[in-house]
Amino acid sequence: MRFITFSYKGETLPGVLSRDGHSVVSFRQAKLPFASVNDLICNASPAQMADLKRLSREPENPLPLEQVKLLAPIPVPRQDVICLGINYAPMPGNRPGTRTRPTMPTGSTPSIFPKGSTRP
Repeated sequence: MRFITFSYKGETLPGVLSRDGHSVVSFRQAKLPFASVNDLICNASPAQMADLKRLSREPENPLPLEQVKLLAPIPVPRQDVICLGINYAPMPGNRPGTRTRPTMPTGSTPSIFPKGSTRP
């Protein structure tokens, strides 16, 4: 399950990406009371998480991915985040959009970088 923040018609919304990666469902569309991904992480019940998991597999009234602009999943983290970046080489025979376990190219080094929070 992939939590996202996206812009749609000038509004910034939290939501979930469909399992196939072609559409999104906002928390508001799912009738969930969370104002942000941070809010979801801190306050979601197991039942609400199960609802989101189901929606990622079987979206109801989804927005096509082409109609939204993806933003940072957590635009304003509650605390500093340590990130790990790896660029995976395409695997022979893979078609775009297919899921496989990527392998890290030989000799490559992952990038480790912080994403600082901006607390008042």
